[in-house]
Amino acid sequence: MEWATDERFSTYKQYKEDTEAIAGWLAYNSRRCGYQLDGPLPPGPAVAPSSRLKGKARKQARSAGAKPATAKTILKPQYAINVSDFSRMAKAIADFKPKVDIPKALDNLFSRAIDARRRFTEWYQRSSHGEEGSNKRHAHFTGVLNSAWEILRPFEPARTSHVKKRPADAPKSEPVVALANRFSKLEVEQSHEVDFDTETSNSKPQDEDDYKLTDVAPVLIVKSEEDLEEDFLFAIFDFMQELAELRAYMRHTWLGYKKGIMELIMASLLTNTAIQLVRRAEHELDLMIQRPKKYPASRYPVWNFPDIFMYGTHEEDLAGKGRDLDSFLKPSAHCQVMGCGHAELCLSETFSALKHSLYEFNAMGGQCLLPGYNPHHEVPETFARIKGMLPCFQGIAQAMAESFASDEVTSGIGLMFASQTIPIWVAFAVQTLLDIQDELKDVPKKATQEVQQHARKMLASFRSRDFSHEPFSEAREGVQWLTTTLGAYELDVLGDNFRKTFTSGGMRDQSGRTVPVSRNMDAIRGQPGVPEFLFEPDYFLRINPVKCGMLKYGLYLQPHNYAVQLEVAWRGITGMVHLYIACRSIFPDDPVWPDMEYFLSHQDLGNIFLGGLPSSMEEAYRKALLAAGVTAVNFARDRRSTIPKLNMDKGRWVSNPCLLDGVFVNWMCGGKVMSDDMILSLIKVVSDPKSTTSQDKLFGVPLGSASRSGDARTEDKITILGRLAAQVTAETHDLYFDWLSFTETCQKIWAQIQDVLDKLDGKKSRFIPHRLLLETLGEAQECQWIAETEKFDTNSFVREQASKLVLSWKVIQKVNRQSVKISSENDPTDKKVWVGDKELFNVVSKSKGESTYPNLAVSTLQQVYKNWPKEDVNSSLTVSTNDANRTATTRFR
Repeated sequence: MEWATDERFSTYKQYKEDTEAIAGWLAYNSRRCGYQLDGPLPPGPAVAPSSRLKGKARKQARSAGAKPATAKTILKPQYAINVSDFSRMAKAIADFKPKVDIPKALDNLFSRAIDARRRFTEWYQRSSHGEEGSNKRHAHFTGVLNSAWEILRPFEPARTSHVKKRPADAPKSEPVVALANRFSKLEVEQSHEVDFDTETSNSKPQDEDDYKLTDVAPVLIVKSEEDLEEDFLFAIFDFMQELAELRAYMRHTWLGYKKGIMELIMASLLTNTAIQLVRRAEHELDLMIQRPKKYPASRYPVWNFPDIFMYGTHEEDLAGKGRDLDSFLKPSAHCQVMGCGHAELCLSETFSALKHSLYEFNAMGGQCLLPGYNPHHEVPETFARIKGMLPCFQGIAQAMAESFASDEVTSGIGLMFASQTIPIWVAFAVQTLLDIQDELKDVPKKATQEVQQHARKMLASFRSRDFSHEPFSEAREGVQWLTTTLGAYELDVLGDNFRKTFTSGGMRDQSGRTVPVSRNMDAIRGQPGVPEFLFEPDYFLRINPVKCGMLKYGLYLQPHNYAVQLEVAWRGITGMVHLYIACRSIFPDDPVWPDMEYFLSHQDLGNIFLGGLPSSMEEAYRKALLAAGVTAVNFARDRRSTIPKLNMDKGRWVSNPCLLDGVFVNWMCGGKVMSDDMILSLIKVVSDPKSTTSQDKLFGVPLGSASRSGDARTEDKITILGRLAAQVTAETHDLYFDWLSFTETCQKIWAQIQDVLDKLDGKKSRFIPHRLLLETLGEAQECQWIAETEKFDTNSFVREQASKLVLSWKVIQKVNRQSVKISSENDPTDKKVWVGDKELFNVVSKSKGESTYPNLAVSTLQQVYKNWPKEDVNSSLTVSTNDANRTATTRFR
């Protein structure tokens, strides 16, 4: 929870920090110019002008190795500043001789703070209901800041510095999701012509360093109750405005999915994450806002803020109808909706429908499912839509609280009924779902059909595998777990499991009587209180595309993670990597293994090979030992024993290149709501050097470009989602790459190598991949020593005398050049897939018909098919499918 108050997710918090920095600079410099301030303040508990550590304090916290302490324990206000002091302090500085230099950072801070307040004032004036006095009050502090700025800059017009554009202010021709869409249109090409700047201005955007001031005194800005209330309303406005921008971003995201330029998985992950970022920001808002006395936290929790804002803008009308604030905030039977800009900003219809449902739920005893909604009078469309679908979400959240592939819409609705509260993030989630449905209204079944088609193909492939042989037979519990897990996914995706959860009973009609429910759905059709959606197959999936995307992601993620964990125990892929690299160095002119080449390009070879690829057989053998867990002590001179001691637990193995798996695994297993730690982990992943490096490679920009774009922990929510979109795109092919199938191929090669070497040695030995590897490389090392002693050409001598290495390479070549039968009606009969490139075919075929995700670039194909006969490359179904995908991609550019 400490992290929540140490980082910034909201522009309001940024605004607070800006105004505090301005006040602190004015206080420090005006005192130097002779202005007398009230203070210093008497000793007391530390009160921070901002909860975020800066400069030396943050550096000291890092160097201490402790958790970053918040400014609340470090900074104490030295002076109390009244709002009226701003202009006086500015005048004292402006009149001082010699002239005080005004730093550019102060201009930037004034500009950003005034811009934030001005947006609120202008919006309020446009949306006002004729409250002239209220409008003047909203413009008061904007005038205070403007006045102080103009005093400091008397000969220059008030200007706006080059502040980064807010997403809502971007040109309509550049949608908010342009960053993610641009990522999804790129090819994996080493090109440096990509422009990531969405602004057309020639000026350079500013970063946080351009807003840092020196000579700032910690101050406490003292405000009247009227000013506090105005600041309170501004904070609510700014928060809800951010949510409106985030909704626009998500609409563009799902529009991209509808058009085929955004994958369903990415759209769902971004939506789930956006909801959680709002939850995090809502908590942060509650911590940092300074409440007027009339709105104590004990009576008005943070989720009341939007309705408090609404009541304040309609108080005269509501009071005339006998509605006071407290009755307006409580769940009730009223459909309290105002058709105005305030209502749209504050999600008034959404909150009204959720409060009505919560009231209805409690009126029925607080344990039963809501009945079907049949209004007796006309109600707003949003209200009716939410009421119509809420019983389904309520029932599923209640019956399947620990379901797989959790979506935050369903989780949020379940939390609402369980906690008897309506958090802002839950209302945002419900409204975002309605926005998604609107974007997909022309193709309402698109997401459902996609996840069902994927489930059928994936489950058929999984069940066609033989898990009775090694290495799967050594991890039977893991296979059993994966089989059970995929069976649960099958029920949810193909078995209409969500609708069947309602057959256990628990619904009541409007009179409170229990509705009998039986396995025969026709027996209850038409009974009072029975929702119509019970009779519509796949209703929940159809109205919830977010769930469809999460289920599809889970169907990829579960087998992938199982295969990664299997490799930790088996180490057969790691051993094959070492053997393949050694053989390739001795036979540089032979055709390479395409799948292995691609696999290696997505691994940290510096870690696997401890510093880089081996340059000799001696080095290959030594690095294989180190990878197997042999410590450096084993290579010391004059050791009594020459037999290396293996410690497999300290080995260096191939790793999961999908960094996001570790963050999202809780969503996939057990339906857990994302915690603060998970949000922090996500932010760290999208800012991790490994992530930024993979993005740089994918998008063809110089290494380090992504990492120079700023600290994601201090960026706004949309920028964080853009980073996530880039990382999801960068990991797409890693997710599509079938580790289970690749494991089978490596196992097949190892088994044949075992047979060949047994015949060579004239004995039958126990099959262990790393033992075969060390025997083979050990012999090759001895051949190298002989060649160096006798002054022979090393590579030629190894090729002639290292029989185990040579035979192993022949097996690798033989297996990889075997044809694979691909059963597909749409694939041309004159094209082929080989064992050596079937995983790549799996990767490129996944993109076919689903999205315009990055395809394999020409340079990548040249690398993975190096030394292949030209006729084989031309007849490769993998290459032709990738070319077809690239052609389709260009249509969206």
